[in-house]
Amino acid sequence: MKHRSVRLLLLLPPLLSVVPLAGCPTPPAVISLARLDPSLLANDPKVLEAQAEELDRRGDPASLEDCLLVREKQLSLEPRSFDVVWRAARVAFELAEDAVGDNAKPRRAKFSQKGIDYARRAIALDGKRVEGYYYHAVCLGLLASTRRFGALELIPEVMKNGKSAVELGEKFDHGGPHRLLGATYTKAPSWPASVGDVEEGCEHLQRAVAIDPAFPGNHLYYCEALLRNDRHAEAQKECDQVLVAPPDPAWNRMLPRWRAEAEQLLRRMSGG
Repeated sequence: MKHRSVRLLLLLPPLLSVVPLAGCPTPPAVISLARLDPSLLANDPKVLEAQAEELDRRGDPASLEDCLLVREKQLSLEPRSFDVVWRAARVAFELAEDAVGDNAKPRRAKFSQKGIDYARRAIALDGKRVEGYYYHAVCLGLLASTRRFGALELIPEVMKNGKSAVELGEKFDHGGPHRLLGATYTKAPSWPASVGDVEEGCEHLQRAVAIDPAFPGNHLYYCEALLRNDRHAEAQKECDQVLVAPPDPAWNRMLPRWRAEAEQLLRRMSGG
């Protein structure tokens, strides 16, 4: 199955916004978009897996919420299935990431926390696999973006899990662990407030590009890091890679947004 959890911070790289944003002191109830009745779901794990994969492929928020319900049903039948639990973490992450804007912060917080809970469960089931650490880190980053206070306190745990993900599977999700660390170093405040280090961010993002040079998201994140490091000529080349990237089922859903982000960065470089 392809991985779509590739947009964390610039969209926010998602790749992952770790800078405190204005919060909502009394969050309203989050309205569910799910259409399935959990009580009517099948009791056959194979049937449920096929249903979850189809809902996941659709990728819209309502289908992803339905997918999460199916994953939860699977876990009620197979509570120690590592593959089901990390995929549930990924779906929760995607739901959180798609919740954009101040009014959507309660929704982002809800699904970020769900993703964290699933990721921790995955780590407990198998601490030698990359997926649990990766989704723990990215969901923590999204949770931080919903908080006005205490966001920076989450960054050490983001970094700890991100580094574990690099060690266990740096190629996962198109170089996602390096993209995560690179975006965090690029966006976070510098020492002594936090871990921000643009040079370190560039190194990780350059590695992500080397791992999967076809993936437009890697070039986009690297472009912003280079721009923050005043390396405008190199940054422009990375932006150009996003704008000429061909369609691909693995990233078609995000390509228009990435291109818009790249164009915005180019305008910044030209002073527009």
